[in-house]
Amino acid sequence: GELFRGFLNAGETPSIFFWRTAAGHEVDFVIERGRRLIPIEAKLTKTPTPGMAAGLDEFRRLFSSESEDGAMACLADAVLPLTRHVKIVLCAELHKLTIS
Repeated sequence: GELFRGFLNAGETPSIFFWRTAAGHEVDFVIERGRRLIPIEAKLTKTPTPGMAAGLDEFRRLFSSESEDGAMACLADAVLPLTRHVKIVLCAELHKLTIS
């Protein structure tokens, strides 16, 4: 809901999708903004691990020319890089990702 409201507050109509491969990689939210894709994974944890970003990393590998770096929205205390192409985003600040 917060993700959708962030778009609406910015005056945009969101295009939000779920993505999964036959091998089981998945991304909870893929936001389409023009020709760019923003992959976001949501985890209910304060201590995300790089392994939790496997779906985001696979998405980036397959769609590198269209994809922004991935974001993992979670309950962590700080915004930090998680893998080379995935950063931790605080749930309370997710709306900033959608309007930047």
